[in-house]
Amino acid sequence: MLSMILASDPATPAASDSTAAALSTLPSGAAIIGNLAMVIIAIVAAAWLVSRLRRQGVGDSGGIRVVASCALSHRDRVIVMAIGDEQIVVGVSGQSMVRLHELSKPLPERETTLPLSFANKLKRLRQSPLEESSQ
Repeated sequence: MLSMILASDPATPAASDSTAAALSTLPSGAAIIGNLAMVIIAIVAAAWLVSRLRRQGVGDSGGIRVVASCALSHRDRVIVMAIGDEQIVVGVSGQSMVRLHELSKPLPERETTLPLSFANKLKRLRQSPLEESSQ
């Protein structure tokens, strides 16, 4: 019925042509889903890249390493820094860093390990009950 009313109006052919042209320029459902997938992939790739750069450390640290660290509160920490052959105990807060002590006998450096992935954690949890029951 709407088509009959529009057909009787003399301005309708121009209006229906512009409406059809506007509708034809709208992206299809597949194009929308494809664009959304590309945006999601770009976000995941950017997050992966940031995590890799953070893990590896961007730039050269100039021979300064953190040997050990202990959180005293959510803002304050005590760290042992290795600078060349010396190890220095430093207090770090939100506003400052204070040298607390120079160690005469250096602490042994731990081998740094990356955090376990979810798959490795799940594998370890699945294996732990079996190992305990066999002992």
